[in-house]
Amino acid sequence: MMSQVKGDHCLLRLFLTPFITLLFLILADNLAFCVDKEMKVGVIAGFTGDYAAYGSAFKNGIELANVNPNIKFIFEDDQFIPSKTLSAFHKLTSVEKVDIILVGDSTSGQAIAPLAKKLKLPLLVWATSQNIFKGNKYVIRLWSDPNKDFNSIKNLIHKKGWQKIAIFTASHFYSEQWGSEISRSFNEVSWERFATHPESFQTQLLKAKNYGIDALGVCLDPGTNGRLIKQARELKLPVPIFGCNFLESRADVLTAKSDINGVLFTSPNISGSFFNAYKKKFATTDHILSAAIFHDAAGLINSAFLDTRPKILIDKIHQSSVTTPAIVGFKITNGSSETFLDFEFATYVYSDRQIKQVENSIKLPP
Repeated sequence: MMSQVKGDHCLLRLFLTPFITLLFLILADNLAFCVDKEMKVGVIAGFTGDYAAYGSAFKNGIELANVNPNIKFIFEDDQFIPSKTLSAFHKLTSVEKVDIILVGDSTSGQAIAPLAKKLKLPLLVWATSQNIFKGNKYVIRLWSDPNKDFNSIKNLIHKKGWQKIAIFTASHFYSEQWGSEISRSFNEVSWERFATHPESFQTQLLKAKNYGIDALGVCLDPGTNGRLIKQARELKLPVPIFGCNFLESRADVLTAKSDINGVLFTSPNISGSFFNAYKKKFATTDHILSAAIFHDAAGLINSAFLDTRPKILIDKIHQSSVTTPAIVGFKITNGSSETFLDFEFATYVYSDRQIKQVENSIKLPP
């Protein structure tokens, strides 16, 4: 009987040993992934030059993100110049061997998107334009549906009851889109476009004043918005001023100073907890939108890093989420031709030269 039991035990060990070994290998592999695995994330943006404040905000947002310490962020400066973006990309991929790249500008993203696709490298790009990465599964566009964005400013105009509007835009693609949406949605709109950064807007502002406008809209390049706002106040143009999310720029605050108080703009709906944490940590609200975008992008990467399912990295990111996003309603949307983020919008106002949220976006009247 005893020999029979021993024989049964031997057979059982013989039967179970392969499964125990397999289980051990799986657990060991997952444990190694959690403990020893390092992920490198390249961040390409302007950290010097005219738009260095944006790059600083990107760093701030990533710093506030609660990510695994084994995720290493490597920052490369391209000054938002595509030729420098290409150089940064080659360095990050050939020398640093990064797993993911974050890019802070649509033009820069377009310059390297085909290369990322060839390398099967996930590329997360802050880009507002739809379908510029059409058919490229390795790109995630870090902006919501443009219609949600532009409807938020049109909702504000409707609510305020403004009828005669003057708008000033730059030649930037997003700025042009913003101006076009307002121009075609309202009957009495005067639209001025600027390919350069004029020192004086006096002629155009006096023209708007004589036109009898009841609101002034601005979506110029950072710093230029502040110049126009200051000159409008100096001319005592007695109308409310509103703008696009370019108004989060520190350069505009420094230029307009107290004249920026009362200026309204629409932007992604930033959570109160992130708003307060950012202000406490960095003693400012400048470029808080930029920081929020990269905070949540870092959260997506972290979620994919902790996911041990045997899928390629871009597929993991597509299915990831952020536990405590900076932007309300933040989620990945897999569209028919592109993958992009979706989130809510809100209205903001400057008070004491600080950005303050007024309300969530409202719906257009029927």
